[in-house]
Amino acid sequence: MSMSITNDAATTVRSAHEAFNLRDFARSRELTASDCVVHVVPTGQVLHGPEGMVAYLQAWVSAVPDARTTITSMVSDGQRVGYEFRGQGTQTGVFQSPMGDIQPSGRPIDLQFCEMWEVIDGKIHSA
Repeated sequence: MSMSITNDAATTVRSAHEAFNLRDFARSRELTASDCVVHVVPTGQVLHGPEGMVAYLQAWVSAVPDARTTITSMVSDGQRVGYEFRGQGTQTGVFQSPMGDIQPSGRPIDLQFCEMWEVIDGKIHSA
């Protein structure tokens, strides 16, 4: 699907997904504001700052080492970005969460996500 949204906030979201797919966690840190709050709705976790963002991303990579994301739709008002994406890979590692560990299944996953981020001056402030 072609997306024509080109504002800075949308570009930051795309860059963050590219960094994840490349496992460029240094870039993920650069894109995340020091006061960022990451809300992980399914688990109730609230993570803070660049280190919280990277911890969240690394938990996925630990459980699904070949994980990749693909943005499928996006809307933006210039500061807030709502978007849908697919997360795909094979769960060969333990997925750790506050709700307990999910042991490796060896099975492929294909999950649909919907997120709302706030981006100010090219930095993620809320995810």
